[in-house]
Amino acid sequence: MQKYIGLSVLVGIFAAHSTAMAGEYDPLDPSFQDGTPRGTYVRVGPDDIVDVPDTQAGGAQHVLYLNRCQGGLTINSGQNDSTNNTSTVGGGTFPEYPYGDASWDELVAKTRTLFAPYAITITDTDPSPAPHDEAIVCGSPQVMGFPNGVGGVAPFSCGQIPNAITFTFAQVYGGDVDQMVATVGQEAAHAWGLEHLLSCNDPMTYLNSPFSNEGSCWPKEFQDQDTQCGEYSPRACDCGGQTQNSHQHILNMFGSAVPDMAAPTAAITSPADGDS
Repeated sequence: MQKYIGLSVLVGIFAAHSTAMAGEYDPLDPSFQDGTPRGTYVRVGPDDIVDVPDTQAGGAQHVLYLNRCQGGLTINSGQNDSTNNTSTVGGGTFPEYPYGDASWDELVAKTRTLFAPYAITITDTDPSPAPHDEAIVCGSPQVMGFPNGVGGVAPFSCGQIPNAITFTFAQVYGGDVDQMVATVGQEAAHAWGLEHLLSCNDPMTYLNSPFSNEGSCWPKEFQDQDTQCGEYSPRACDCGGQTQNSHQHILNMFGSAVPDMAAPTAAITSPADGDS
């Protein structure tokens, strides 16, 4: 089965959902309406970010909470704050994850595999009031006023947004867990400052639709290589430079799941012994 990921495009924080910034990819452009779920990410400013103390320093794991909206969930508009269920992206009332317990358990397990290299704890138990990021995986784009076919949305800056809430609209995927996991990964990473890459095996890609000539793009993992930024063609990265290494970005931000316990070594390579 052909896989599609819910993709994201940069839009202005004050722009309508249907309007992309000049020069950016517009998910509502009729030339791209091929049935692929797409989404938006919304650039936020300092006033939209809650100042959260760094309580996860000293080797503690970063927490990403997968929320299935059990019994229904209401998100209100406001500063990005998972502990208060507020988001600058918008609000709405979400029905719970529609595909049952077995599907949800598979989604949690595969999300843990995606983030296994990093010091990130994946949980589906609400950690509030402790600081955490939150990936809401339920509902449809219409809940937040987005058009049909939007797959996911996240707040975005060029750095980490503490207590960020991101959204994966489960109802547009027809129960395809792989697609939902890739979208969870992309949207969560947008809230950590990652943008789109021209690597079809990376969750940050657009190149897993019929536009890609790279063959199979699945399964996805964050690639440890400097990759050109872009959607369907190369462009400068919005946060500077031309390339991005998604694996190293997350590793530098949160650390490795397996701490480096080896003692450091040093050697003099020049001059040789006896040289002056």
